[in-house]
This record gives sequence, C-alpha cells and structure tokens, in this order.
Amino acid sequence: MYCRANQEFRMGDEPLYKSEHLKQVLRSFLPSLTTNERTVLRLKFWENCSRNEIAKRTKQSPKTVDRTIENAIVFLRHAFIVRLLANDRSNTQISSDPSSLVA
Repeated sequence: MYCRANQEFRMGDEPLYKSEHLKQVLRSFLPSLTTNERTVLRLKFWENCSRNEIAKRTKQSPKTVDRTIENAIVFLRHAFIVRLLANDRSNTQISSDPSSLVA
C-alpha cells in the first residue's frame, strides 16, 4: 500500500490519523520500543520539540535523534502491518474447494 501526500485514509467516517482504535493499537506497541525511542517520540510528537531541542534534552546528536525517530517509526509501521495481516487472516475463511478461487 502506497501513501500519497494528498490522499487521506479513512476509518469509517473519520480520517485514519484521528481514529481512537489506531491510537490504541499504536500505544500497545510502545512498550516494545526502547526507553530512548519512547522518549524521543514523546518529545517529537506529543511535546512538538524540534530535533535540536530533543538532541539537547536527551544529550544526543541531531543525527542520532533523526535515526532514532526513523527506526522507531519503521518498527511501529511493521508491527502495525503484521497486526493487520494477522487480523485479516483470522477473519478470512479458507476453502479447500479450488473452484471457490474462480471469480
């Protein structure tokens, strides 16, 4: 699935980024991140700190802050996709009848 900047994904009637379900799912993955990753993400997305502010507060270089954010987002994206696929698989009935594959 590719995301285009001008495309808005929706869950029901609301934009996906406002979905409480999505927020709950993402929160469930946060304990899997390192303490540093959680701290950096909190400063970036909850406290709206710049990367230089985060670097000062965490005593890291701005480049390290960028890599930490990128790695954490990649992990969260992967975990979210795996959860979606697992849910999709559990909701799909698999038929042993080969004719059911023909539309």
